[in-house]
Amino acid sequence: MNNANKIEFNDVHDGDFEELFQIRISSMKDSLSAIGRFDPQRARERLKESFRANETKFILYNDEKAGFFACTENSDRIFINHLYIIPGMQSLGIGKHVLNSIKGYAKVKNVKITLLALKKSKANDFYKNNGFEWIYSQEWDNEYQWDPKGANTNA
Repeated sequence: MNNANKIEFNDVHDGDFEELFQIRISSMKDSLSAIGRFDPQRARERLKESFRANETKFILYNDEKAGFFACTENSDRIFINHLYIIPGMQSLGIGKHVLNSIKGYAKVKNVKITLLALKKSKANDFYKNNGFEWIYSQEWDNEYQWDPKGANTNA
């Protein structure tokens, strides 16, 4: 990533739900369509069930909204509930920057990171290339984990 590019995280508020939903839909449509599961209403309900503004951050790239992520933290792990980069801003290193930020925090806290990725999504390769290990598969998702013990934060 060019040093001239700036990535920041901004707070999300309850009133931002619709914007987050639109980001999620634009980011997931191709992957969900590929497995015959694209249903905007189901996507809205799934996001609504897990949405907590205090656990969610907008991702800004050069002061423009590029996506969002949401994490739930407990005593032994951080669960990445959502990480979406809008299609026009993918492959710019934004997602890797987000993951490295979360990994750095997890390393300080000495906790693992877990997440789910939709089967057959390009996200699976992205997470594996960033040091996450496949744990198991569910009906529609693969679970991945990153462990700070011996892990390379920038993998």
